[in-house]
Amino acid sequence: MSLKDSVFFITLLPRVAWGWLRVFFRIVKIFINYFLNLHSLEKLIFIFALGQFGGTLRPWIEYSVDFLENPEILQVSIKTNLWFISLSFSILVTSQLFQLKFQKNLLLGLQILLTILVSSGFAFPNIFFTDFINPSDYHYTVFAKVFLFIHYIFLIVVIYSFFKKN
Repeated sequence: MSLKDSVFFITLLPRVAWGWLRVFFRIVKIFINYFLNLHSLEKLIFIFALGQFGGTLRPWIEYSVDFLENPEILQVSIKTNLWFISLSFSILVTSQLFQLKFQKNLLLGLQILLTILVSSGFAFPNIFFTDFINPSDYHYTVFAKVFLFIHYIFLIVVIYSFFKKN
């Protein structure tokens, strides 16, 4: 790379960064306008669906390992994390399809399926979450507990919206 190319790249870099920043702000503006046009129950569903999806992206299992007498705490995702992420993302997308007639049925069905998977995972962690044999070898992170809270509150909101008259 010659000096001329380097100077050109350096002079071009702020312009490219400014362009990407403008694209980012346009996307944020579109998102804010979309969110502000939703009804209150739709906003609540979207916030909980987004929180639930975000909760699946964080590690849920924490354990301690001693390396040369220095304890280290490690956080890992669960074994079936791909299923949780896929279902939560499907719920997030489905929650925004307000014009479809079967949206409430699909949203409730997906949320109940995720509830069955979550409940099964906490009831049988060796099958769904981790390969640790002794439950005393690990514990759940705060992210798992927050996910559970958001998930069950969201389940109540989805059930309420399912039975609510339009």
